Amino acid sequence: EELSHKDSPNQLFVAETNNKLIGFIALMGSQLRKKKHIRALAMGVLKAHTGKGTGSKLMEHAISFAAENNLKRLELTVIVENLAAIKLYQKMGFQKEGTKRHSICLEGRYVDEDAYSLIIEHVSRNVEATRLTL
Repeated sequence: EELSHKDSPNQLFVAETNNKLIGFIALMGSQLRKKKHIRALAMGVLKAHTGKGTGSKLMEHAISFAAENNLKRLELTVIVENLAAIKLYQKMGFQKEGTKRHSICLEGRYVDEDAYSLIIEHVSRNVEATRLTL
């Protein structure tokens, strides 16, 4: 069954500066009724723009979107060596749920991922745009 854009469980928000893409956050959902309250997150920020608040703004936008759309859970995985990302996720309230051992192969080396989640409770923020201009 083809779904219209409005009915899609997936969202993509981008961050731009000077009309250039510098980051994104994707929220990926499921059509299963029992999982419609969840979005899995994937995020990326260009190396030249890390440490400048871009990731925080993208994450805040995703959390606001989740709250405004009555989602209850955001989840993500992160390579255990990505300390900057882990610090961001913890700052945003995500809690570690466990470790997926040898879940990714990078250049022939197996690395672990930590699983994190955020339960959306009484979060109230406004979401207006799919583009963040920084």
